[in-house]
Amino acid sequence: MSVTVNKAFDTERLFYGLVLLMAIEGKELEGEMKANAPWKDRTGTARQSLHATTIVERKQVTLRLSHGVDYGIHLELGHAGRYAILKPTVDKHRTEIRRMVESLFR
Repeated sequence: MSVTVNKAFDTERLFYGLVLLMAIEGKELEGEMKANAPWKDRTGTARQSLHATTIVERKQVTLRLSHGVDYGIHLELGHAGRYAILKPTVDKHRTEIRRMVESLFR
């Protein structure tokens, strides 16, 4: 799951501000996912592999939240979503992140 901001940037300074904002928010969301993952750990591998990545391609900045284990898809989509953490985290913070991005462009 990823949150993508795609906008023409007027200045390099604004662009790098957006990259920094997404990197900082990503680390916060990563910590929140690890702290609040709804499953009980057996080995701790799934929880520790949760991560946020800021991807910069041309004039697009993407904040991607993901699992680092191959069975992460089953945690997200199986069991009627009881063990999902990626989408709930994005849904919880989407409005706040959008507000921060919009304030950066004002």
